[in-house]
Amino acid sequence: LNPQLQNYWRTIHPPTLYLGFTAFTIPFAFAVAALLNGRLDARWIELTHRWILLSWLFLAVGIIFGMRWAYEELGWGGYWFWDPVENASLLPWLTATAFLHSIQIQEKRGMLKVWNMSLVLLTFLLTIFATFLTRSGLIESVHSFAQELKIAYIFLSFMGIVLLACILLIIYRLPKLQSENSMQSFLSRESAFLFNNLMLLGFAFAVFWGTIFPLVAEGVTGEKISVGPPFFEKVNFPIGLVLLALAGIGPVIAWRRATKRNLQKNFQIPIGVGLLVAVSLWVAGARHGLALVTWSICAFVLTIIATEFWKGTQARARIEGEGYAVALFHLVTRNRRRWGGYIVHVGIVMIYFAFAGAAYNVDERQHMLPGDQVDITSPFGHTYTLTYEGLSVSLGKGQRNLLWQAIATVSVEQDGVAKGILLPEKRQYVTSDQLMTEVGIRSTVREDLYLILSAMDDVDGALSANSAAQGIDLQVLVKPFVAWIWYGGLILALGTVIALWPSVDRRRRSTRPELEAVTTDAPAMAGAAR
Repeated sequence: LNPQLQNYWRTIHPPTLYLGFTAFTIPFAFAVAALLNGRLDARWIELTHRWILLSWLFLAVGIIFGMRWAYEELGWGGYWFWDPVENASLLPWLTATAFLHSIQIQEKRGMLKVWNMSLVLLTFLLTIFATFLTRSGLIESVHSFAQELKIAYIFLSFMGIVLLACILLIIYRLPKLQSENSMQSFLSRESAFLFNNLMLLGFAFAVFWGTIFPLVAEGVTGEKISVGPPFFEKVNFPIGLVLLALAGIGPVIAWRRATKRNLQKNFQIPIGVGLLVAVSLWVAGARHGLALVTWSICAFVLTIIATEFWKGTQARARIEGEGYAVALFHLVTRNRRRWGGYIVHVGIVMIYFAFAGAAYNVDERQHMLPGDQVDITSPFGHTYTLTYEGLSVSLGKGQRNLLWQAIATVSVEQDGVAKGILLPEKRQYVTSDQLMTEVGIRSTVREDLYLILSAMDDVDGALSANSAAQGIDLQVLVKPFVAWIWYGGLILALGTVIALWPSVDRRRRSTRPELEAVTTDAPAMAGAAR
């Protein structure tokens, strides 16, 4: 087994993604069936929505698992490198997210029927594209462990046939896919969700183009060109900030046309809180502009979500005479789709919060001999004192194809208080010519201390009896708020499960066959309020 795959997160990451990819075939089948038989009423949406939401959940969790694997196993200090296979798994998640938002417009106003049908079909095609990139090996990736060009041609042919068939079906059914209403105002929930979709599709196109451009360029010019993280970050960072702001705006802005009173009522306090957070962080010494903007928008969105929960809970407690905890529970269970969506948005905000923390990463490299100490200052002002105690080498004795492993013992103190020992490693496997890195991580809610054993003075000497005296090159990273990515993923998954769980009203309808075809206009998972 490839040494990089010998990790717990890598064990569960591919099956989870695979479940997400394969589950998308069900909404695709519903959509194609609706196009073939012409039954393009609300029924196909009701059937499709829950399956897309389930697929979206598996894909989101699978991506988080992959990020955790990269963070722990690849030994470069990050969790997302805009690698082609990473990007390919992100693409169907983006288009499915767009559908989960725009479908509300069709449910509420009978609009965007062609758009929504196209998103379902496109999402399925992108899952095939992701599998194509992983299995074909046409584009180099740390996540791709196979190169099968014959399979590549089969995938390309299949995608081309499916794409052509989908286009022809949509053209054939265009008369039945006409919108029942039109956009009445730029300041409306319809516009906010449509703008959200345009941003998501813009994000997806930038990722898609950046991913395939090296292949296109090589085919045209014969030269190998790489597209690295700077391109993706420069293009997608502003789009991401707009999407974050829309996560707060979309759920509370009025349908059809927002009045001045609606805007003031819903946004005056959240905007004030966002500005207050930005000013407070600036006064506290935070000077990175993009991080400040991100955190202030996070505060804006969280204030809106908290206000919605408070208003709903307070109203139910007053009307039903319930305690606040009971009222909150009943509020969520009576409309799981809406409130589960809000919880998903909280998870997204937490992940954005963590991403912004990367602006304050500390990255230092030190050559150390046994007994040497180095002080590293955290972005939060405290000091880590790292003491290199020595190197220990042990033979693998054939276990997991391991020849030997060299473990650096590094004791950690924080402002003079002992915090334990970290053990970054180098490993040599029978199946690999390169040394593999195992990092040492001390993770807290506030930050991660991340140690990489970059090199040893004498690899051959490390296998001798004098290994303990070996000098090493140690890379030390302090990474603020990384743990919030994993916490945010948990909250996102929780919110999605709540949104998927049938509400009380839905369960009652399922026991009454005569009402099965009746749909509600409850908001979709995306967290929209009425």
